[in-house]
Amino acid sequence: MDFEHINNELVEILCEKFHEQWQRVLNQPMCDIDSTFLGFVEIYYHLAQLIPEHFTVIDFGCAFNPQAYYFKNHKEFIAVDSSNCEKFEFENTWIKNVSLEKELENWKGKDTSQVFAICSYVPADTLKLREVFKNLFVYYPCKETPIIKFKNKLK
Repeated sequence: MDFEHINNELVEILCEKFHEQWQRVLNQPMCDIDSTFLGFVEIYYHLAQLIPEHFTVIDFGCAFNPQAYYFKNHKEFIAVDSSNCEKFEFENTWIKNVSLEKELENWKGKDTSQVFAICSYVPADTLKLREVFKNLFVYYPCKETPIIKFKNKLK
């Protein structure tokens, strides 16, 4: 299936079965998804079919989180994003409004053999993610995933 078909199918499901969430998420200020583009949902659609349902799935940079729908039958779906925007959530969804780096620290030293981490369209330090998660999908459309470092400009 192509992006348009996957996106439109998810729009129909969310509008009909989760109408209240649809209204809450899409009608908030600064929302940059709509019925023509819910995000890069085709990646999640395919990953959900590959990841075993007994796994916990962590999505770093979940944004508005409509993709969580595809993982509703997995053990848990942990949606990580530093923004406080309204997000879609389902029975197995945990929303964490923290940075990728902070959440990564929470997982260091834990058994992640049945955890699958996703980092789609989010610049991240892939080497640090790989140290914690052996089951990892990273997609960032450039030659190399940039490592972003913030400097404190306050003196």
